[in-house]
Amino acid sequence: MIQFDHVTKRYGSHPAVDDLTVSVPQGTVTGLLGPNGSGKSTAMRVLLGLDRPTSGVATIGGVPYRELCSPMRVVGANLDAHSAHPGRRAREHLRGLARYSGIPVTRVDEVLELVGLETVGGRRAGGFSLGMSQRLGVAAALLGDPEVLVLDEPVNGLDTDGVRWIRTLLRRLAAEGRTILLSSHLLAELELVADRVVVLGRGALLHEGTISSLIDGGATVRVRLGSVEDTDSLAEQLAGRSTASDVARTGPSELTIADVSAALVGDLAFDLAIRVHELTALRRSLEEAYTAFVHDAVDFTSGDRGVMDR
Repeated sequence: MIQFDHVTKRYGSHPAVDDLTVSVPQGTVTGLLGPNGSGKSTAMRVLLGLDRPTSGVATIGGVPYRELCSPMRVVGANLDAHSAHPGRRAREHLRGLARYSGIPVTRVDEVLELVGLETVGGRRAGGFSLGMSQRLGVAAALLGDPEVLVLDEPVNGLDTDGVRWIRTLLRRLAAEGRTILLSSHLLAELELVADRVVVLGRGALLHEGTISSLIDGGATVRVRLGSVEDTDSLAEQLAGRSTASDVARTGPSELTIADVSAALVGDLAFDLAIRVHELTALRRSLEEAYTAFVHDAVDFTSGDRGVMDR
């Protein structure tokens, strides 16, 4: 399990990570989300011992990364797709990492095959496309057969087949009981692979939980009724409820209500003897939920506000 315990990292007076306490459970894929400057990369670097926290501690299996006896056998990480020296051949790059970490070099060909690079292992890394470089980075992360994976935007540069491949790989690894923390700006893809999300904003924790808990928060319901009079009556009753933050008339006999459950609307209509012709809970996408959630934590935005994750 990954644990951040009151981790703060300051650069001068600026807190890149601000009193972060969060857990990443074993056997799950957890997505790390946040706008530009939210602290995602800094949090990963602190976890991997690349930056020292100003205060607090980040641990992997209860131990700080710097104190792990065989780090690559415990944690596999890929924070930079172009970390391999461009003049070094892919297979030699992995063999060097294996020798340095005491990992049998026979493992190199295994991971090259696992990531689909077995036929290009003799090519220099500098000639690789971004997608191939990503695969090589994942191969390096898997070299020690670790229990924990930390990946920064692993699908960046991958084609459709590559995205599907890494999705399947991560789900299989999680099913084996491994712990996976990854960041991604492709929220639709993250929604397919992640079990949980951690959302940061200006270095602080904004949300931690399942993807459903983020998507379903602030649920919206659409209801179509039997008459205009019924619509007026239900709208009046809902407007007096503190749980329904916004009641909008979207048609002569239709209402859209934010921050309320379909069950509450249905029960209220039944109590009022109102005929309901349609009652639909409008499920948001992860992108829509995320955008609404971090609205006030975005430091850099264009005229058309959109999702900004790096």
